[in-house]
Amino acid sequence: MLGLEDRLKGYSIAVDVFGRDPDTFDSSTDSIVRVQVGRLRSNLDAYYRSPEGRASTLRIDVPKGGYAATFSAQESIAPVASRAVDCDSHAEAASLENSQGQYVPQLRYPLAWLICVFVLAGTVFMLSHVLDQRDDHESDMLNAAQAQRGQEGIAILVVPFADLTPEGERRGDATGFTQDLVASLSRIGELRVWSADTGPDSEDLVETDRLQSGYRPASFRLEGGLRRHDEGVRATIRLVDVNTGETVWSDTYDRDGGEVMAMQDEILDAIAMDIRPQIYVAARRDIENRATEDATAWELFLQATFVPGSGVDTRVWELERLALARRAIELDPTFGEAHSVIADKLTYLAMVDPPSDTPERLAEAEFHAQQAQEQARSNPDAMFNVALFYYRTGQLDRAVSLMDRIVSIDPNHVLARFELLAMPHICQKPPPDTLDEARALDLSLPADHPARWVLLSETATMQIDAGHFGEALKLHQRLETMVSNPLIRMQHAALLVRLGRWDEAVSMLEPYRETWPNLDAGHTANTVIPRLCQGRANQDMLQGLYRDLDRVLKTAGQE
Repeated sequence: MLGLEDRLKGYSIAVDVFGRDPDTFDSSTDSIVRVQVGRLRSNLDAYYRSPEGRASTLRIDVPKGGYAATFSAQESIAPVASRAVDCDSHAEAASLENSQGQYVPQLRYPLAWLICVFVLAGTVFMLSHVLDQRDDHESDMLNAAQAQRGQEGIAILVVPFADLTPEGERRGDATGFTQDLVASLSRIGELRVWSADTGPDSEDLVETDRLQSGYRPASFRLEGGLRRHDEGVRATIRLVDVNTGETVWSDTYDRDGGEVMAMQDEILDAIAMDIRPQIYVAARRDIENRATEDATAWELFLQATFVPGSGVDTRVWELERLALARRAIELDPTFGEAHSVIADKLTYLAMVDPPSDTPERLAEAEFHAQQAQEQARSNPDAMFNVALFYYRTGQLDRAVSLMDRIVSIDPNHVLARFELLAMPHICQKPPPDTLDEARALDLSLPADHPARWVLLSETATMQIDAGHFGEALKLHQRLETMVSNPLIRMQHAALLVRLGRWDEAVSMLEPYRETWPNLDAGHTANTVIPRLCQGRANQDMLQGLYRDLDRVLKTAGQE
């Protein structure tokens, strides 16, 4: 401002505003300026998303890369009942044409406008200063929360796989297999992975690390064996809870008729795909057994996040998960993963709970999605939640692009692979090859894979878009034994109505209103489908599917 922007440096702000010692302050270890300017940016952004902010004709920003405020005009979207400083009445703009034939605003009262600018600039400065007065204490709390989060995660020790091939036969590469598995698991954002080079006795390393580095919510040991035989390769694997000694998951993988290294690579990919949901379920189960009052931000995040194979299918439970994620943000405002959960939950509730589908909630979801991208861009699970936000708000191209990026970061991110298979074809007829690929992927999964239902649900949606209502119903009959949520229930009931089985549709949904009291097929038809489809080829067909269901339910309610 006024040519003094170059003097607004992080060091001078830390020393002059926050009272940091000029001889010892180090911005690499003390994040007070970055945190508070980030908070100010967030507060300004939230304000301009509010009705009063949208009504303002003046926008104040603090662009990234510096600390100087900028002032710009914006179009007023909604009226505000009252203003402390009415700049607009003194600064009406008249459109004048410049030399290029463009229209530019001409201020009628430049002096009054400048006075208002200085008043508002002073207000922003005072607001920042007031926030800063609380900052020593809050910054210490934030730094402590961030330091603790840096130590937390799901700790897993990978013990070298045993080579079980009989003596005298050509052996596989168990050592290389273990190393590749460690590298693959390290891509999973919430895992802290160690490898042990001294054999199974090194399982104590997890406990030793816990004592030396701080608290670990859960610790696991992954062990197994690799055996080569005439026809192929077999790998056995076991995931053990170090704290209880319980085997929380085990499986066997066989590959036949190929080159040894290629078969081992296939097994490795399968293990990496399967273990993510298994270990998340086990870790969350461990944490949920404790009281939440003293939970850390990371523990709250893990309890709030979507984990296939766990959860309770009620509106109350989803709102509780949302509250847990909000508490995590209160403890650590820079926790991008928790921001991503809030964006996910808000848009999910907007689809299945009409009172939650408001412009304010969607704007809030957008804010948290942006925060997640800024603060957790390298975390595949956080970006998965952001991709779902894009998808549910009708931004399909961005959703698909982000899912593709997730798979490039972590090729074994099973949920992203499922979504990337189906998402590009939403509201339009999928290619036959895509349906064939979905069937093959289904057959490749273990029978008890906790994320299988996600693939089946997406495949059912593609079958509906292909006009194969009977095939879609068969998939829903399988889903009934695995999972329940409002989207799946509503789609199942809509299929029953389309196939003339009205009574079954009614009997399926009416009791469900006890846990989801606001369930509304009309909202799905008139709001959710247009938002998802954005005018694509099957939008009218899908709207008709749910309108028929809505009519059947309303008729049944009148009888």
